Amino acid sequence: MWVLLDVSDMTITLPEHFIDSSRKSFFLNDNLQHMAIYCRSALLRNVALMIAKLTRRGGKLSVYDTAEKAESHLRSLMEKSGLH
Repeated sequence: MWVLLDVSDMTITLPEHFIDSSRKSFFLNDNLQHMAIYCRSALLRNVALMIAKLTRRGGKLSVYDTAEKAESHLRSLMEKSGLH
């Protein structure tokens, strides 16, 4: 599973029951190959990187300041793995 996530309009507040639902996150799915995130907020970027570090899945996450950079990185990884 390859994920391109646009959180450019996400707010800092967490939704109700966020912690309970995070256990079912696709970020923790064994089939996740990589998640590229487009994020304009430095705070949200740091939160994403902190979660990746805490879950020991930092190698499966990258964060970019433009959607184009995030998509380009994800496509590059997919091509390296043999997907077109």
